[in-house]
Amino acid sequence: MKLALQSTEPPTCTDVKIPRGDGFSTGMTVLLVMVVAQRGIGFLRNLWFCRLLTPEELGLWNLAFSLIGLAAPLFALGIPGSFGRYVEHYRQKGQLALYLRRTLVATHVLGIAGICLLLSGGGTSAWLTLGDANQYQLLVVVAICLLSVMGFNALTELCTALRQVRWVAGIQFVNSLTFALVGCALLQYTGGGAAAVVVAYGSACMITGAMAIFALSRADCWNASKSTALTNADL
Repeated sequence: MKLALQSTEPPTCTDVKIPRGDGFSTGMTVLLVMVVAQRGIGFLRNLWFCRLLTPEELGLWNLAFSLIGLAAPLFALGIPGSFGRYVEHYRQKGQLALYLRRTLVATHVLGIAGICLLLSGGGTSAWLTLGDANQYQLLVVVAICLLSVMGFNALTELCTALRQVRWVAGIQFVNSLTFALVGCALLQYTGGGAAAVVVAYGSACMITGAMAIFALSRADCWNASKSTALTNADL
């Protein structure tokens, strides 16, 4: 009786279909153009914020933005930063969906825990982070914004790991433009001060995060059999 030999080759099919990455020259060109445009928008945005905010509110916004920049990766323990190293590894093993589900859930669970810890200090937390115990309401707005920022950061890290440079550049450009438009509109018509700017930033991250999810969902219908390795055509 003949026994069928089982192949020891690793499976080539995957549970998530990944689009072919951008070529190096194409990606760098798009990234350069988008970065220049994004910096220009940021410069004009900051000039307009300086016109609409009082010196005190401008200082509070700078502190709030520094807190967001520090707390977002700290609360997530840098987990999204591992995408560049492990996405392709788990894709080849056919376990990318499981890996992403676990890491994204862990990121947001840790984020929620960190936010609860931040808010648990009340006025003391506001004094330590914003320099004024009376700014607890602003701290609450910052905490809510953190969830949106953490999601946006994780999605852009994922797009980067998939070598979708044009996606990343476009999403970050739209993020900067949306932040500028929403922030200036809120300051102009509501006079909400630093809290309005934080709300605008969180809204921009939420909108562009939704764009990233839409772009990634469209990747499911692309051919997954193509390797993401660099070829001569990519250079």
